[in-house]
Amino acid sequence: MIFVHRLLHVKNFVNVHHAHIIAILRWVRLLSYTVVYILVVDCQWDVQFESKYSRRFGSPTHCRRRCSCSRMAMAAVVSLVFSVAR
Repeated sequence: MIFVHRLLHVKNFVNVHHAHIIAILRWVRLLSYTVVYILVVDCQWDVQFESKYSRRFGSPTHCRRRCSCSRMAMAAVVSLVFSVAR
């Protein structure tokens, strides 16, 4: 009985603050897109920088690590898009 009462309490809260909850979720989504975009651009810039100067400094492992960082960020973008699409 207490569980049902609390569930109704939550339902009423969601009904009253529905617009605020949607707005907050949109801001969180936008912020997460921004963070992932910065990660992708930063990693790709590092890959280009490393590939350009790797012959001089000889650090192919660093470049590979940055490439994997970029792939992880792209996977995060894809998962975010699919989670929003649902």
